[in-house]
Amino acid sequence: LGGFTITGGTGSGDPRRGGGLVISGAEPSIEDCTFLGNTAEYGGGVFSASDHQLRPTLVRCAFHLNTAYHGGGLHNNSIDLGVSDCTFTENLAYRGGALYNEAPYLGFEDKSTSIVRCLFAENRATWNGGAIYNYEFALPILSDSQFLNNTATNGGGIFNFNASPIVSRCVLQGNSASDTGGGMR
Repeated sequence: LGGFTITGGTGSGDPRRGGGLVISGAEPSIEDCTFLGNTAEYGGGVFSASDHQLRPTLVRCAFHLNTAYHGGGLHNNSIDLGVSDCTFTENLAYRGGALYNEAPYLGFEDKSTSIVRCLFAENRATWNGGAIYNYEFALPILSDSQFLNNTATNGGGIFNFNASPIVSRCVLQGNSASDTGGGMR
């Protein structure tokens, strides 16, 4: 799928998921798309929940002005999601202003979400994880990405709750937290 814009979506189900798009039990490659001004409880822009045998990918996508309770731009409940060359700007959530990342299963340490060459700028969480909130047992690989001017109460750039991200060659600059961990907690 590629080259489209989804704007003004509100999510569906109970709880409301994926204001712009829900990926469930599939592994689409979504390229050059924009998710703008969507809202949901989980994943204002996109909600992804694929099992351990599938690897959905998001390439060169823009997530802008989306809102949610978890994951303003993207809520990831997939073990193996690929996100590359995407921008996340001015998204808002209670947890994970731009992205809420969780591991739905234990025992798949050979699988991990990869976030490569992405920009996270001016996202905000009213609680934790201005740009990214990594929840229990999440093992994301974050590389060559920029985290600029994101804000939260804790973990302005990245917040980790019993999670172990691998972070390499990333820039965390100008992020702020009113309590702890301006860059990462």
